[in-house]
Amino acid sequence: MKQLNTLKKKREKLLKELCKMENILQGTLVEAYLKCGKRNCRCADDERFKHGPKFYLFYKEEKKPKMLYIRKEKINEVREGIRKYKRLKEILSQVCKINRELLKVERSKNDLN
Repeated sequence: MKQLNTLKKKREKLLKELCKMENILQGTLVEAYLKCGKRNCRCADDERFKHGPKFYLFYKEEKKPKMLYIRKEKINEVREGIRKYKRLKEILSQVCKINRELLKVERSKNDLN
């Protein structure tokens, strides 16, 4: 019975953490240096003079790859959103593991009766 309560408390704590999460972002932040396309710009002839860094969030939407330009002042916010998404996945994995353990404990408890 003690193990059952401990698991439930741990699950409750994780779920509370989930409820507090906002601004979650799935994807990868990529730093790119690009050619502008102007024929007489120095970036056209020399790779060292590409423009950048430019930042893009790469993600999938309905199984199609997408990218979104990120302004420099938003980079830290996007990084934090990606970090939160990774934490979200960790929490969900832990909650699922706890739920499996609860099923096992409850099953063994029923087997004893």
